[in-house]
Amino acid sequence: MNFTSTPTGPLGLSRWLRNIVDTVRTTVIGMSITIKYFFTKPVTYEYPEQRMPVAPRYRGLHYLEQDICIACRVCEKACPIDCIEIRFERHPGNVNEWFEFSLDYNKCMHCELCCYPCPVDCIHMGREYSLVKYDRSELIVDLMAWDGMRDKDHVTIQAAIDKKKKKAEEAAAKKAAQAAKAAGYEPSAEDENEGEDEE
Repeated sequence: MNFTSTPTGPLGLSRWLRNIVDTVRTTVIGMSITIKYFFTKPVTYEYPEQRMPVAPRYRGLHYLEQDICIACRVCEKACPIDCIEIRFERHPGNVNEWFEFSLDYNKCMHCELCCYPCPVDCIHMGREYSLVKYDRSELIVDLMAWDGMRDKDHVTIQAAIDKKKKKAEEAAAKKAAQAAKAAGYEPSAEDENEGEDEE
């Protein structure tokens, strides 16, 4: 076995020269990248006083437009790891009484699959990226702007109940009129006036 520093024969010499050329070439490429960044201004952000800018399509923490959410639970079903929890009660007038709309960032992988299927486009991924907490239980974040119901929700419910009651009364009156007609009794104008006076 030959341990000399210079190769012998034409094949060994060509390989040796090729290795030298590759070494010089890769060194020049690496140093050119280093020199290019050496003369540029360093980018340093004094976090948290300075916030790092993010791309427009950055997938950060979620936010919910609760006033337009219809509580269809599509986002909860679309989540591949079941990190969304929704609890509510539906009232007349399509009013939702909210109890919980939480997201567990211990499990969330920021895939955005919960946002795409939303029929009213009410859940989004924002540009906030800070998830610094002292306790892991704090990573279960409530996305609701309010819980329970608002004052206008109570008004909507009452209006829906009144409308339903009025519709039922009209249906009952129509059914009674049809039954009276089938029995051969036609209510006179006096009967109708008496009924109005009683009301």
